[in-house]
Amino acid sequence: MPGTGAAYGSARVYGGSADGERGGLTAGLAPGAGRVITPLGAAVLLSEARSRTFIFWVKHLLTFCPMSSPPPPTRPSRPSRSSRPSRPSRPGFRAFRTRPRRLPLAGVLRLNTPSDIWFKPALSVVAATAVPHLTLLALDRLDLVMYTMAGSFCALYTHQLPYAARARALAWVVAGMAASVAVALTATRLAPGAAVLVAVGALLAAAQKALCDATRVGPPGHLILTFVSSASLFAPQRLGQVPGHLALTLGAWVLAWLVCMAPAPLRPHGPERRATARALRASA
Repeated sequence: MPGTGAAYGSARVYGGSADGERGGLTAGLAPGAGRVITPLGAAVLLSEARSRTFIFWVKHLLTFCPMSSPPPPTRPSRPSRSSRPSRPSRPGFRAFRTRPRRLPLAGVLRLNTPSDIWFKPALSVVAATAVPHLTLLALDRLDLVMYTMAGSFCALYTHQLPYAARARALAWVVAGMAASVAVALTATRLAPGAAVLVAVGALLAAAQKALCDATRVGPPGHLILTFVSSASLFAPQRLGQVPGHLALTLGAWVLAWLVCMAPAPLRPHGPERRATARALRASA
């Protein structure tokens, strides 16, 4: 009857050293030929061999791998909102987000500082209108006041000019006033309807504005000319009355011219001295 070793003759036997350099695993040996290994022992030896082989390869791998890994890259911190560069705004988007600007109505409605000679035009036009109006009142012809007022309103102009230039400028002002009144009175009689009168008034206003800006006549500019000519467009009359009404305008202008030139004998260099003082105050 075979022994215990013969029963396990086909078992693997470790015949050499631990790393298998002197022999190896054998099979089918007789009981006396080598050490008999039980199944539990074979499992222990196989596990030991595997662990030694694993340790051997780990040592070789560690020789090729770096022993320390570099630190992980640091994530850059996000810049604050104040330090971020501003993005270029898309057209239309910024306009949609921004608040609408208010119209500069305050500057238009604000009263400016009055001129240092604000009283001179006011007193001049009062003196220039008093005589013709009182004369018409005495004659009971207040219906002609509009034509005399056209000439008297010329006293509102040219108070900032020297007297020599003032005399010439007043002549140009009354020439423009008389021409505007003549055109308006003629159109009143010949125009077929109100639409034509409105068109004539618009053309007169445009011409007066352009001429006043070109000649730099000064305040009140074209406003008085436009006011008088627009009122004359709707004054009913005949063509034969136009020359007489223009004569009233020229007569009132003569009185206005005298009122505006009245201070010349007393203070012949008054406008120049006021202009010099105004320039000194502005530069101080």
